[in-house]
Amino acid sequence: MKTNAIGQSLECPQTFDMEFARKLIVHLGGDATPVEDDWCWNDFIELPDFDRLLPLMMDYFENATTGNPSLAAYQLHIDYDDDVPLDWAQRVVEKDMTGNPSWFAYKLHMFDGAPLDWAQRVIENATTGDPSWAAYWLHRNCDAPLDWAQRVVEKDTTGDSLLAAYMLHKHCDAPLDWAQRIVENATTGDPSWFAYLLHKKCGAPLDWMQCVQARYAMKANAIGPGLECPKIFDIEFARRLIVHLGGDATPVEDDWCWEDFRQLPDFDRLLPLAMDYFEHATTGDPSWAAYFLHRYCGAPLDWAQRVVENATTGESSWIAYVLHEKCGASLDWAQQIVENATSGDPSTAAEWLHTECGAPLDWVKQVQARSRNES
Repeated sequence: MKTNAIGQSLECPQTFDMEFARKLIVHLGGDATPVEDDWCWNDFIELPDFDRLLPLMMDYFENATTGNPSLAAYQLHIDYDDDVPLDWAQRVVEKDMTGNPSWFAYKLHMFDGAPLDWAQRVIENATTGDPSWAAYWLHRNCDAPLDWAQRVVEKDTTGDSLLAAYMLHKHCDAPLDWAQRIVENATTGDPSWFAYLLHKKCGAPLDWMQCVQARYAMKANAIGPGLECPKIFDIEFARRLIVHLGGDATPVEDDWCWEDFRQLPDFDRLLPLAMDYFEHATTGDPSWAAYFLHRYCGAPLDWAQRVVENATTGESSWIAYVLHEKCGASLDWAQQIVENATSGDPSTAAEWLHTECGAPLDWVKQVQARSRNES
């Protein structure tokens, strides 16, 4: 009874780090002092009271209603096989309603002998995680039937069904028209990108790809939803964004820089769409993109400043400095962005505005003091 009460007062997380491990050990009445920052799951056997703690940990994860208990069950079984039975790990995976039970059902079958029909049953009944991806690998590596994997993908509402459909066609002989149907009926993910891949890599008709992209662009309205803005911009993302905006990414070379995108035949149509995408982005680092689009692609300075002003993620303070130092944005504007920044590193940006651009030293000290207080 005491263990059950304990379990409910410490939430099981989605990912497990040493901070959580220490909390859990203390939570179960143990001493976390010996735990090192570089410990892995199999190092916990070094704890003096490990034999007492292990069954308490098992009870904790079996009764967890948050996070990813399937991951914990898999790791405990793999690392402490003699003391943590396979049937216990299967039971935790079967009950998991918040983590990724499908993936660990696949792994328990693939690497530790859980029955194939059990893994199939967990995957096809999963309502969380990514059953499509698990079904793809269970078919590809473990001889689960192809038609079964296709059925999982067709009814999946939580995983990456588009990726799984593409991979099942490309590597596993699922029919092309089936993969096309999954893409064109998608309500989540990025159907534009997978329509492009099915056309480019698998021979789906060009007019079909264009139809999917046109319909998805209208459905997305501002286009931004469906493709997350990243923190780092590479050519893979550039191609995905171009396709996402209804363009043709075929001319894009792997060594292209931002100014090279002016070579695209429909650049003039794509630029305002890209500007709208980054202006409405709520993830990644839209400020960096705004700087590059202004400096190398002809986007207006006042638009770039507006993106920086509205950004809630990324390095808006650093880009405020760069837009002042290299592009003519006013010093007052840059200082205002830096002192109001809620993400990134305003202290460093303030220091550069002082040393390179003449911002007052006492202002820099105020920004740095506030940053220390907030951290």
